[in-house]
Amino acid sequence: MTFNPTSKSDRVIIVDFNHMAHNFSYSGVRLSRTMKVGGVVQTVDTTIANGTIKNIFNWSKGGKYPTVVCFDRPCPSRKAYFQKEQPSGVDGEYKGKRESMGSSMYEGVSLSQDLLERGGVRCLYAHNWEADDLVFLAIQKAKEQYPNHYIDLITNDADMLPLVDEQVSVFFRSKKFTWAEIKDLEKNRYIQVTTSNFQEVVEGLSSFKNLYVPYNTLLLYKVLRGDSADGIVSPFPKGTMSPRRLASLVWEMRNGKLKEGYSLLFPKGSNVPFGVKELSTKDEYAFSDESDALYIDENAFELDKDGLPITVDIQNLFVYTPTVKKYINSNTGQELTLSEAKDLGKAGGAKVIYKDNPLVDKMVETLVYYGLTKEEAQIFKTQYRGMNLAQPFPDLPDQIKRGSLKLPDIFGFNGRDLNSVVSVLNINLNSRYL
Repeated sequence: MTFNPTSKSDRVIIVDFNHMAHNFSYSGVRLSRTMKVGGVVQTVDTTIANGTIKNIFNWSKGGKYPTVVCFDRPCPSRKAYFQKEQPSGVDGEYKGKRESMGSSMYEGVSLSQDLLERGGVRCLYAHNWEADDLVFLAIQKAKEQYPNHYIDLITNDADMLPLVDEQVSVFFRSKKFTWAEIKDLEKNRYIQVTTSNFQEVVEGLSSFKNLYVPYNTLLLYKVLRGDSADGIVSPFPKGTMSPRRLASLVWEMRNGKLKEGYSLLFPKGSNVPFGVKELSTKDEYAFSDESDALYIDENAFELDKDGLPITVDIQNLFVYTPTVKKYINSNTGQELTLSEAKDLGKAGGAKVIYKDNPLVDKMVETLVYYGLTKEEAQIFKTQYRGMNLAQPFPDLPDQIKRGSLKLPDIFGFNGRDLNSVVSVLNINLNSRYL
């Protein structure tokens, strides 16, 4: 679907809440309100609620923009999946390094959620669904409801950077910088990540230092290299997915597959290719820009029927994918429509099954063509399923398995209603939007 924005002012706001809670919880400034609760005088810590709600209110222009706030919940299904596939992950388990939420932060998050909901702000949360999963679903929903609106996702989680596209910007938390394409979009200490600055931002992150990560290859790197921040180790033997092997893989997919007898040139100490070398003659062809790669030596590339290097639309290939949901008659194996499945019912044999998005097989096929072994590509597929957002996990015990989740519509809210709810806690919202 082509994105045809009508105005820069038409926007949808999607908030990854928990990172904001952490920011305000550790800010060093504490706010509170003493009041009667059920006839008992209590002091309520309003630090997290005050900071987060004010920001959400401002970002949404007082509720003018459709807004949704996503909250984290434990995800035993993804943890169980990785325990099965990677029993010796970082610290032994998925997200094993993460600190559990302290009581004060838990209370602050719960209070914020309650106030936002009572003020009419759409909040998303569900057991066995992480905020990342809900953000992905919310973006799909927003694209469906508002196909011509820009979508602003606010987070500090690099796992969400692969969601950047023509329509979606990620406002990524920064300790030092504030930047957006236009002044009115700036959010203090956030950098707006777009397709244009994606590579610059990602390669500036400590976990991707000295790597070659053009737009939109971050998810590919995470699947092949693992993600130590989440306790996900690389599923490949140590040294198998070296930075230069990955750089060569990405470069060839973007620019053309090199024939045998040719290899990429790398500067000493760098993983960014600068040219091509013919191994037999030792001739070197440097390039200043990837766009002139073809003019290095036509003989260096595998060519298609039109005489052009074979490339891949990598920007739209290694992305998060919605899983395909189908209904079958478990007695006959026959595929059913939704209405047929309802008529048959579970007792009659109607069953929900989930299949990989066709794009996943395309990923595997592409990786094999550009140099991974079939075994390595299948390992990639297994790893991808664990890291794919909103991935169903139906083959787990009943108490932890996960299917699909349908989201409600996303709308704006009445800023005065929210102000009325939070004012009792001395949370004063921006009068500009009231």
